[in-house]
Amino acid sequence: MGLQQELGRQVRLHRERGGLSQVDLAEAIGRSVQMLGRIERGKSAPSLDTLEEIARVLQTPVQAFFGSDEAGQANEGVARLLQRLASLSPDEVEWIDHLVAAALRRPRVR
Repeated sequence: MGLQQELGRQVRLHRERGGLSQVDLAEAIGRSVQMLGRIERGKSAPSLDTLEEIARVLQTPVQAFFGSDEAGQANEGVARLLQRLASLSPDEVEWIDHLVAAALRRPRVR
């Protein structure tokens, strides 16, 4: 898969993770749905300005669009969680820690 196709795939992946439709994202970045669709299908490369707008709206670092390894995605998730936890009080962090511990003890449903 070429860089342009991988970039498009990553944009789509992050958009879907963010719960946005193509229409939502296109409106938020001030571009057409057709342009966003071409980017996501790897048919067109976004300008740096457009890519930065996409990253801003999706609250994702630009570099996240350039890689598909699972370790990178896991690290991105951990970084996002740490960023969120950093703004909490010690009591709130303790509460979250208990929730996570309880969730990890539950049997996984398949």
